[in-house]
Amino acid sequence: MAINERFQGQCAEDSPPLLRAAKRSGQRELPDDTGRCDANPAASRRDVDAVRRLVPVTVIIPCYRCRDVIERALASVAAQTVLPEKVILVDDACPDTPVSFWQALAIRWPELHIHTRHLKENRGPADARNAGWDVANTAYIAFLDADDAWHPEKLAMQYQWMSTHPWTHFSGHRRRSADRHISVSRSGWTEPCLLKLLLTNVFSTSTVMIRRNVPFRFEPGQRYAEDYRLWLQLIASGYRGVFLAAPISYRFKKAYGESGLSLRLWAMERGELAGFYHLLNSGKIGLPEWVFASVFSLLKFVKRLMVSAQR
Repeated sequence: MAINERFQGQCAEDSPPLLRAAKRSGQRELPDDTGRCDANPAASRRDVDAVRRLVPVTVIIPCYRCRDVIERALASVAAQTVLPEKVILVDDACPDTPVSFWQALAIRWPELHIHTRHLKENRGPADARNAGWDVANTAYIAFLDADDAWHPEKLAMQYQWMSTHPWTHFSGHRRRSADRHISVSRSGWTEPCLLKLLLTNVFSTSTVMIRRNVPFRFEPGQRYAEDYRLWLQLIASGYRGVFLAAPISYRFKKAYGESGLSLRLWAMERGELAGFYHLLNSGKIGLPEWVFASVFSLLKFVKRLMVSAQR
């Protein structure tokens, strides 16, 4: 059975905790917290797709050395109870990944209308996401990292909120570890203030849906904490973001990283501090707020080092 077929029909809560996502590629299991509720479990994929509506959302997935995980991410998009208009994969100069690999993904999931942008040199996730953003033409953008995955109701829940609350410029939600079983509920939405966001980044990139026409982008060339800088810039400039407590996306590595960018803790910390300084330099926060946020961030950095050293 194809990876995305395993997700079809998931809608109830508190089902068995794990679902095998990709035996063939040896990927980690994807939790199935939502059960199965197909009236006819044998219904074809074409029949299921026919009843799912499209929403004006473009999913942007930056890809670098992602061959082992990208199918899992795409399967979770294909399993959504509503489908995005298109998916843009941004090939950030992936080594040893031929064009035929990307073409095969588009053929495998035709319902996702996959487009691929190929960057000539590796420029990092900020530039890769911006490259996809530049060619998107839908009202909303949803970001997904190649090594993460979504709960089947993620797009439906966020789109319903944002389309009915036009004052919301972007939204995010909780993200949970793939090896933990947490019941998904339709918890309430809250609006984090700038002070709260200075203390902690509640918006993980793979959880964010944003209006395409906001005037800011990820900082070009910044490889670490580039997402946090954008969320801070938006809220400090008067744009509004909301947060849903429901954990409707999954991460497959530990909080401080087993692989990828999260291993480079000091580089991440410098990226975070650069975001604070940008706010100070642009007059969005004052000196006391900058000092407080920077000191608090450094204390968290020390804690991360201690936790990382124990693993």
